[in-house]
Amino acid sequence: LKDRREIILRNKALLMGFVEKYSEFFSVKEPNAGAIAFVKFKLFPSHALGEQLSLCGISIKPYYCFADVDDEASKAKLYPCEAYHFRVGFGELDFPSKLDALEKFVDGRAHGWRRKYLSTADDR
Repeated sequence: LKDRREIILRNKALLMGFVEKYSEFFSVKEPNAGAIAFVKFKLFPSHALGEQLSLCGISIKPYYCFADVDDEASKAKLYPCEAYHFRVGFGELDFPSKLDALEKFVDGRAHGWRRKYLSTADDR
């Protein structure tokens, strides 16, 4: 049990560091217990992020995976305020390598995201 707790605490610190580093794109309410966090992607709905990630072999669980819906229209109407959230489990030994893959994905798109979503007309 002690080993599992150490893994969770170490991975939680990695996740929180990632979110802090990329705070213009992500936010999260720090979990108090367990090894699951719901991360918010600030630019567009998590299912669209998930589609982009899947093309790179990275899997996330968008918000609608936790509801009883089976079509796109229902997903769009379900919880609009939560459409930008996705689940991250950080209790496994291989979490650091998975987070590293996500970081590489974000690094490869950060400049374009900043230009497209975060810059003002004066910045372009």
